[in-house]
Amino acid sequence: MRKWAVLALVLFLAAAALFQYARRRDALRKAAAPELKRQNLLPAALLAVPPVSGPPATYGALPTVKDIVYDRGSCSGGSVNDILSSHGRIWGYAASTRAFSPQETEAVYRLLTSYFSCVGLAKKTPAYCDYLPAESGDKDFAVPLPKSPNYKCRAAYLDVAFPGFTAGRGAGPDCLAFYGDNFGGSRSNIRSGDFCRAAAKGLENLCGELSGFISKADTQNCRRVFPARQRDCGDSPGCFYRVGIYEALKSGSAEACPEDYRAGCGAYLASSTETCQGALDALGAAYCGYLAGAQKAYDNMAGYTPEEAQEALAAKAEMERRAVQQKKQDEEINRRVRKMLGKE
Repeated sequence: MRKWAVLALVLFLAAAALFQYARRRDALRKAAAPELKRQNLLPAALLAVPPVSGPPATYGALPTVKDIVYDRGSCSGGSVNDILSSHGRIWGYAASTRAFSPQETEAVYRLLTSYFSCVGLAKKTPAYCDYLPAESGDKDFAVPLPKSPNYKCRAAYLDVAFPGFTAGRGAGPDCLAFYGDNFGGSRSNIRSGDFCRAAAKGLENLCGELSGFISKADTQNCRRVFPARQRDCGDSPGCFYRVGIYEALKSGSAEACPEDYRAGCGAYLASSTETCQGALDALGAAYCGYLAGAQKAYDNMAGYTPEEAQEALAAKAEMERRAVQQKKQDEEINRRVRKMLGKE
């Protein structure tokens, strides 16, 4: 009887030791891999709307969306929220660790621009571009407005939304935004109200409607910007795209849009983000590939500062030391149990 009581006590002590080891192991793992904090988390009430405070003021962590959909990704650390929250640390113009190459950073900005402009077209607002940063006057690096991700996203939005307005499918703010980008601050005699009233008559009629504000010589140049037909474009690629998008939206056929704009045209016509999925998939695939390369290059510590990496390595070494120590204790307990049972 005494033998079984001792055995039960030994087994209890062994279980307690294993429990304590598991707790220490989990604590050490957390210390070895500090979480990259997310900032500017949007409240649940704003799930269906873009940021309300305008574009981020810095090139640090970008706003994230409190929605499980945006927490799912093609890889660990590759969801939309992961991508946004790691900006300024793993990737981005002002990333503290430069884990991504400049070419990789540009590619991620371009893919985010494609996705958020597409979502904006589905929702009929460019405000979704405000997940992306605008101009920066930081003393260490400067990003002029026309080269900023936010501006490029809004330009991509207007590439479809302005022809949509002239096709009778859009709203006044899109026309005013187009006017501001192209005529705001210029010495043009054309006022925003006059321009948008003319644009509402259709792309093919716009220059004719503006004839009272521009000279005959300028009318020909006007046709290259606002063509009535493709032969008005000369050798201007942007002109061909604009008339192609206009004709497709006027007919209600996204498939007729130029290929690079087809997803945005589909989102705009259907008021649905379904056609934006391709942009989202491309973003996830590219980012996960870049992240895997960075983790390999930085020994799974991409985004860590030197101090954080040193701390993580020290914690990992301590975890391994304790694991060895625990293994020895377990082996000793097992040896004693076998001896008590007469198996040694």
